[in-house]
Amino acid sequence: MRNGVLIGLSLIVTLFSTSKACAAETSIAIVVHPSVAESNITMEQLRRLFLAEQQFWADKTRVILLLRAPVAADRDLILDRIYHMDENEFRRYWIAKIFRAEVQHGIGVVEHVLRPQGGF
Repeated sequence: MRNGVLIGLSLIVTLFSTSKACAAETSIAIVVHPSVAESNITMEQLRRLFLAEQQFWADKTRVILLLRAPVAADRDLILDRIYHMDENEFRRYWIAKIFRAEVQHGIGVVEHVLRPQGGF
């Protein structure tokens, strides 16, 4: 991936679930390609990255977003805690971003986490 660096679902961000069924603390890993020099990303910076408000790292490398498929429970947590959206709002948000040409491409969907050579 020469012209971009992946940021997917290294950083560990703790997100809290408000659901009564998941009242306990829930942790989820946000994986960033090892070539990214940034390591202390705040929740607000993470939100700007996931919303594609910030599309480049400090070294001008493009951020490429990957998110789990809609059936994954951790996706709901990301949508709730980072995007502050449900699935329908999320889809409308990205359709609008793409339609307005604010992004070059949408978010990649990952159904299974693999570790190919050079992968994350």
